[in-house]
Amino acid sequence: MYRIGHNLVVDHLRQQSRRGQFPLQESPAWDQESSEDLLESKIEKEELLRAFRYLTVDQRQVLILKFIQEMDNSGVAQVLGKTEGAVKSIQHRALASLKRVLERTQ
Repeated sequence: MYRIGHNLVVDHLRQQSRRGQFPLQESPAWDQESSEDLLESKIEKEELLRAFRYLTVDQRQVLILKFIQEMDNSGVAQVLGKTEGAVKSIQHRALASLKRVLERTQ
């Protein structure tokens, strides 16, 4: 999984270098609001990653396969060697755990 992420980053960087670089003067100016939105988004992602640490390995795997890899329940079940019912149950418990952890941190 880490290898896939690494390859995606490398591909992205290669595409960026082909597009060319512009001098600093020509780059778009960021307004105050968009900078605040970016910061808020980053903070939310960091909170979610911290909350992810409270999940079991199975719960993390199910959420990654379902929401990041965009697999359906049958695909996740096949990858993890579990039934679809077990995948649904693990997903439900994982989301409930994330909700509890995130509510405590706010």
